[in-house]
Amino acid sequence: MNHWISYLLPLGIGLLITLSQSLAGMAADLSQRSIATAQTTAAPSQDYKLLQNLLAAKNWQAADQETRRILQQWIHADGDLFAVPRANTIPAEAIQALDRMWRDASGGRFGFGVQQRIWQEALAQNPTNVSAAVKAFGDRVGWTRTTPDPTNFIAPDWLTEPELKYSTQAPQGHLPWAGISWEVVSKLAQEQSCGSCTTDALYLQGDRFIRYVPALFNRVGTALDTPSSVNSWQNLQQRQQIDLKALYPNISCPVSTLDQAISPNSQILAVSSYSYERACVGATNNSTLALWNLQRGTRLVTLVRGQATESSSYKGQAQEPPTQPTRIVGDVANAIAFTPDSRLIAAGLSNGDIRLWATDTGQAIRTIAAHSYAVRAIAISPDAQFLASGSSDQTVKIWNLQTGQVRQTIRLQPADGIVHTVLISPDGQRVATATDKNKLQLWEISTGRLIRTLVNETVTTNDRLSMMFSPSGQVIAIADVDHSVKLWNATTGARLITLRGHQRAVQAIAFNPDGQTLASSSQDNSVRLWNLKTYQLTQTLKVADSPGHQVMPTDAGHLAFSPDGRVLASNALLLSIVQSEPLPAQYVTKLWEIASGRAIKTIRDVSTFNFSPNNRFLVTNGQTLQIWQTPQ
Repeated sequence: MNHWISYLLPLGIGLLITLSQSLAGMAADLSQRSIATAQTTAAPSQDYKLLQNLLAAKNWQAADQETRRILQQWIHADGDLFAVPRANTIPAEAIQALDRMWRDASGGRFGFGVQQRIWQEALAQNPTNVSAAVKAFGDRVGWTRTTPDPTNFIAPDWLTEPELKYSTQAPQGHLPWAGISWEVVSKLAQEQSCGSCTTDALYLQGDRFIRYVPALFNRVGTALDTPSSVNSWQNLQQRQQIDLKALYPNISCPVSTLDQAISPNSQILAVSSYSYERACVGATNNSTLALWNLQRGTRLVTLVRGQATESSSYKGQAQEPPTQPTRIVGDVANAIAFTPDSRLIAAGLSNGDIRLWATDTGQAIRTIAAHSYAVRAIAISPDAQFLASGSSDQTVKIWNLQTGQVRQTIRLQPADGIVHTVLISPDGQRVATATDKNKLQLWEISTGRLIRTLVNETVTTNDRLSMMFSPSGQVIAIADVDHSVKLWNATTGARLITLRGHQRAVQAIAFNPDGQTLASSSQDNSVRLWNLKTYQLTQTLKVADSPGHQVMPTDAGHLAFSPDGRVLASNALLLSIVQSEPLPAQYVTKLWEIASGRAIKTIRDVSTFNFSPNNRFLVTNGQTLQIWQTPQ
């Protein structure tokens, strides 16, 4: 046996030197490409729940294996373990999340941050010899043998995976390990029919550390110095505050917001509001639609200013049917939407018109006499070619946005209710509608054909059912009256699956921007996250921190992912159930980090919110409009 080792060892070392030289050349050739890729590669949506559970259980070995599985998708994206490890492509957010979980679970003994400090010390002691620095690092974190083992041909210097210490008694920085599974290495070493397998095993168990460790901790250093988007949302700073009452200086009534929207270029905030109560009869100019500079919080232009009152008190031509006596009517913009290029803004008005303005000048572009009653909802197609409008006259119309001509009219039945939501699919082929009697339907735009009635409750209820198209447009999700979330094929209308688990009404749903996760919030005090590949529940988040609060029904239930998909925001109306000290109902908005499921920010007295498309701003609406900005 020793004779076999003495014969093969020089040969293996020679082959290893040749392989190392070749890999060094590959590394030089690929370094610039790796850096460029790192700058443009976005982190896929990660589910760290399994890792969290393993770390919580102190199952260090399984947690180490799960960490390497997560990192594999970047460092060896094509599955080739012999290619240069592409550590530069690991997203900063992934490194930050993994480091935080390891550090928290181990009391600061394990994690990339600890390893990074040790690596810098080893490098400082060996500034001109990277191989020596890697070996010194391995000695410090306990990955190498105290003395080489000449009888262990495959792993004379570096410990194999089974030899690691999966305990907090291990040296600082011992985990997570940067090596390759022993199952892979040993299989190569035992392969009889592969001429290069012994050399391959030698590389994976030894020389690969020299290639990978410097690149890994170069990336770790950069990542840990980079503010993460999660940390940015956690450290939101209130930059501006807009007091809508300033629009109505001579009116003492409260101000209510009808609709608000952020332009796709994240530069403009549009807000439609009114100041009216029955006690304020006679107040004039109590309705506006205004545009604001999102970054500075300054008003740009007022597009609509006029009179608002209840439908039962309105003296002009009826804008709402007799069944809607308390609806606010007059010079009121019920719904607003920007074109995708942010150059135009459209509004659906209570007088049945649709108006368009240029956002840079405030100049009126077109007025469409659209409906016989108030326009309740509008949506603009992704290609900006047409606009869909839903009205109290129980019609949905499709308009050519360039000419103002009607393309299609969809008529609802008298018992169907009044449309309050209109959504256009991302491919612009279908429109989904929802009414106040909870009739949710899917239509083909080109023909006006009904594809499917998704829900047909046909009863008036305060619980408006939520619906949303997936980012791909292939699926539409709806919150049903049986407390479930149902997914439908958005082309054929076929039912895909029913997601059950909520115990009370589902108030809002939202797709992650990558389309792989669906969130649903409910009056049962939970927000649930569903994996849309497996349709399994992956996380359950609690809205109310205290068992002494309950979630109340509200039309303002809102749920949204940040544009980068790393943070989820949800709001709810909470009411104290402690009878000895009853508290008023209060809106609470929470922001959660998706990777860990931890709450990172709570904002109180906020009924609605909007993320800006550029992932920089959060606009909240409560007593005032507040513009929050992530740190630079």
